[in-house]
Amino acid sequence: MATGMILAQWERAQRQLRQLRREAAEKTVTVDVAAGMVRVTAAGDMSIRHIVIAPEAMQDRQALEDLLVVAVNRALEAARQLVEEQLEPVRELLPPWMSAMADSP
Repeated sequence: MATGMILAQWERAQRQLRQLRREAAEKTVTVDVAAGMVRVTAAGDMSIRHIVIAPEAMQDRQALEDLLVVAVNRALEAARQLVEEQLEPVRELLPPWMSAMADSP
């Protein structure tokens, strides 16, 4: 494959990946822990958009802090997986060496 064709393919893939990342950043995932005592919503851009705490969760500060950590970590992991799923179709079209390079923003 000619260098110009490789570069064009790379640039096209980069544009598609950027577009997919923008789209994924707008999507959200919500997780809850402890039967809904804490609910966290994260976006594809790895930002926390919303936290809901049930009133009964506020009775034990240490337990609430632990629940918040767990809920935020799970929400961020779910958001990361969402982004990976969004980007996978483009990555599958790339040769292995390009796919690895596409992981960079």
